[in-house]
Amino acid sequence: MTVGKAILRGQLLVNGPVFIIMMGLMGGLMYLSTSKVIPWYFAPGSILIGPGVAWIYWSYAITKWRIWALTNVEDQGELKWSAVASGLIWQDGSFFERTEIRTPREAKVIHELEQRYKSKQEKKNFKDDRSIPEQIEIEFSKTSLVINILLLSLALVYGVFAVMATEKLVIGIILILIGLVFGFKNFRKLTEQISPLILSNQGIEFEGKTYNWKDISGEETTLEGLGDNRNSYLIFLVGDDLHKINIDDYDISLADLRNKLKIYRGRHHEKTNANKH
Repeated sequence: MTVGKAILRGQLLVNGPVFIIMMGLMGGLMYLSTSKVIPWYFAPGSILIGPGVAWIYWSYAITKWRIWALTNVEDQGELKWSAVASGLIWQDGSFFERTEIRTPREAKVIHELEQRYKSKQEKKNFKDDRSIPEQIEIEFSKTSLVINILLLSLALVYGVFAVMATEKLVIGIILILIGLVFGFKNFRKLTEQISPLILSNQGIEFEGKTYNWKDISGEETTLEGLGDNRNSYLIFLVGDDLHKINIDDYDISLADLRNKLKIYRGRHHEKTNANKH
């Protein structure tokens, strides 16, 4: 079973019913309440009841899907990453991930499947991708920055007009400040000559500071937030220090960044093991 097919099955059998349950309950309760079939307070209450019941369904259904997917998909690492990226599950250790409802038997099965996969991965040989150079410099996305600057310029112009129309003085001042501050930040990113993020066989360089692979652990890419407000991050530990870099404005996709991290980490392991022998 491919990762894509497993994700599609999860969307159809988990997220699809979640949406139907939530919207159906909210719409049904509001209709019955306005029709005076049930008390009026069910109308505002539907805003909590609908999502609440849908979340309970998700909490049970996602556990069933996890066990099925972990059993039928070979690449669990790609499966889990794709499931998080598509909004099917939450990042490990997050509050929402802990709301999944698992019986002791289900929790044991999931743990055993994950440990079995981990053992297999440790025995696999690393496969290098020679198309990836020893070092890559990841720049800010110029397209994204130009769009941001244009939008902030519009906010600045609207703010000036709002200040001139004295009845919108406060809104105008706020828009001017937003336009100036964030517009300047985006313009500075656009004109910077130094690459803000560098990946290499040696490690990760960010904002002029270099971290070697031997000191780095837990590097991963992840999405956080809800719906259209989700942000992309590169996360890694150096000792006990957590580094969390928002890469939304960078000229690289989350999947591509994840692949390059694997390659550079793998090269470091190979070199380290070769030196031992």
